[in-house]
Amino acid sequence: MKPTVPAFFFPAVFSMIFLASFYFTVTNMAGIYIASDLGGSHLDSVFGMVFYGLGNMLSIPLAKYLTYRYGADKLVIRSLLLYTLFSLCLGFAPTYPMFNYFRFGHGLAAGPLYFLCKHWIDAYSPPEKLAFYSTIMIMMFTVVPVFGAVFGGFVAYETHWRWIFHFNEPLSLILAFYFWRAFANIESPKTEKIPFDLWGYLSYCLAFGSIVTGATLAQELDWYRSDFFMIFVWVGTPSLIFFLWWEWDHPDPIVDIKLFANPLLRFTLINLGILFSIYYGMIILIPLWLQIYVNYTPLWVAVILITMLLAAPFAFLFFRYWVHRMDPRLPLGVSILLLLFSCLYSIHFDVEIDFTHLAITRSIAGFGFMLFLVPLFRLAFTAVERKQDESSFVLLQAVRTFCCALGGSLYVILWQRRQYFYYSRLVSEFNPYSQLTRDYYKRATEVFYLTEDQATAQFQVYLERQASVLGLNDCFGFMALVLGILLVVLIGSFYYKSINSAIVSTELEN
Repeated sequence: MKPTVPAFFFPAVFSMIFLASFYFTVTNMAGIYIASDLGGSHLDSVFGMVFYGLGNMLSIPLAKYLTYRYGADKLVIRSLLLYTLFSLCLGFAPTYPMFNYFRFGHGLAAGPLYFLCKHWIDAYSPPEKLAFYSTIMIMMFTVVPVFGAVFGGFVAYETHWRWIFHFNEPLSLILAFYFWRAFANIESPKTEKIPFDLWGYLSYCLAFGSIVTGATLAQELDWYRSDFFMIFVWVGTPSLIFFLWWEWDHPDPIVDIKLFANPLLRFTLINLGILFSIYYGMIILIPLWLQIYVNYTPLWVAVILITMLLAAPFAFLFFRYWVHRMDPRLPLGVSILLLLFSCLYSIHFDVEIDFTHLAITRSIAGFGFMLFLVPLFRLAFTAVERKQDESSFVLLQAVRTFCCALGGSLYVILWQRRQYFYYSRLVSEFNPYSQLTRDYYKRATEVFYLTEDQATAQFQVYLERQASVLGLNDCFGFMALVLGILLVVLIGSFYYKSINSAIVSTELEN
């Protein structure tokens, strides 16, 4: 018999996961304003999102241990209070490095909230509503980040970016007070003195902290020519090797990597990581390009991003009533096909792209993104025994946050490097001996009455805009290539006996 929970308990739980997911991407569109105000460049604006994701990733594995060792009620109150404290610090950050340190702390405080949401849904939801609540939780991981990006851009444009982090303070404090009062009337499970894998956790932090930080700062540090970058390489590589060796045979691992030996779960994690990296890459690159080079205001960019949510009601109804009747790989395949089509469509963007074409590609991508997550979670929990659900959830969330953070930064670096490549090629075509150059200056001075200096400045603007869109097209081309490979792997899974047998046996049980 499950304990009775007070009124509004599950809305409070979903509000908690809303806060954690919402503030993951809240600096996406607002990042340009934040970086320029605190001394960074527009290409550094992604750092706030990356370090929040890194904080999530490092604290998610702690959540399971802290829940069973000290109690979920104590953990949620402390997490929400710490979350509020870092929100306050972010609102008063004096420099961009300090802002990113606070974002990392913000992510650390929010990480346990993901696990607690899953833990409480399993522990307290009525059996007839378990699937319904689980679907809501999973859908929030794809729907809420878009709202976060839109909200951040709107507030930064209309008022001041510092207000973004003050708006959540009342809600997080109210939630902390609510859970404090709620668990005074709920009989909490007894805590256990379980062992803590200290060496595993330290190597986990060193390995993935070095990988994410090094990859994010690589372009700024000039890659292997930087001593700082090499420190990340020499610290991260042996730490990763030690972590894998230590965790594989540990009786109480901080992250159960032995689950990777399961073919179905391995297939799920590969899809989850790649699709989330593409998702966050898209919702970073499109707003950056539109705001910097196409002169869109955050309000119009917000409208374009919101078109990605048109599929949300359809996806929710589909997963609520029909998805359990079919192989989860079928909606996953449809999702990959839609994303592939959206990327191939986006390859043909140019500097004169209109709102309609942007909205079409984002809405198609939105249908793809809304369809992939519930089937993947269903596959993940199909792959493991019931007692391993929480361990697999920790692994799923660690992979998701890692790929979101790393994918977002690497796609920006890819765009930046391809932009430099095309700029150098375009400039080489225009020189004092080129007929194209002579025609341009003749038209600029005789038709538009520009001075030579004005014509040269405008010429630089044209080159940057053209290089930016060509680099963006290459990024979407790379996404399309990765999605094509993923589709081939998905098709191949229908011929993989161990994956088929696991899915069929679960369908027979249901």
